[in-house]
Amino acid sequence: MSIRTILVHLAVDDERKHRLDAGISLAQALDAKLVCLYVAAAVHIPAGAAGRGASAAYLAEAQQVGRERLEEIKGETEATCSEAGVDWEWVASDTEHFDSLMEHVHRTDLTILTQVQFDHIEDRLMFQLPELVIREAGGPVLVLPKGKAPATLSQPVHTLVAWRFSKEAIRAVRDTLPILHRSRKVTLMVLDPDNAPHCAPEAARDYLSQHGITADLIHKPDAPLVGEEILDTAHAVGADRIVMGAYGRSAIREVFFTGPSRFVLGHTDIPIYMSH
Repeated sequence: MSIRTILVHLAVDDERKHRLDAGISLAQALDAKLVCLYVAAAVHIPAGAAGRGASAAYLAEAQQVGRERLEEIKGETEATCSEAGVDWEWVASDTEHFDSLMEHVHRTDLTILTQVQFDHIEDRLMFQLPELVIREAGGPVLVLPKGKAPATLSQPVHTLVAWRFSKEAIRAVRDTLPILHRSRKVTLMVLDPDNAPHCAPEAARDYLSQHGITADLIHKPDAPLVGEEILDTAHAVGADRIVMGAYGRSAIREVFFTGPSRFVLGHTDIPIYMSH
């Protein structure tokens, strides 16, 4: 698969610039077009806006602020994209963030979002967004760690692939082959806690080799806490990107991912590419 279009989620939030910078960096590296989707709806309900009436009033006021700042943020985006010399498109929406993103994921190859840390009460409106988008996007989603400006997105130094024998992991690797090709080093971490006979660690490495990607192999056959093991291994090997499948038991929107995926999504301090 090639990555020719990148959907960047923009809103009135402090992480907006990080997402745009990430999109520009990848667009330059992959010769891709940016679709900059600005959503005027509220990003957060703060802890002080308690009660149904207060929350409704806050949301209405925040949406009005979002509408008023549309031209300002569009101007900032245009200036940044023009200076970078990337092909880009502006799209504005008044509807809820998930629905707005779902209107455009079908025509883009990669979506860029920001991590939501589940223990922050101010994120309670948005905590579902990365999970829901990853589940429904039908393609890769790049989740940036909150509060950190991403570096070396265009030329990853070291990518960790967290692999287990599943359609989600297979899809994640296929979706990110252009990213893996640009990595200076790739480590393949094979997780098969059930020691499945068809999950030979070398088979996954051979698949990457067929695509011209050389990977170091780490086999973790019995990791008890898979999410923690993925992040610990990423730090131990010095990875600056993670590629993994997002695992969930149900197709119902309201049912979230299983433990490892949700743990990594909520706790990673490294950019992560996820596919479901």
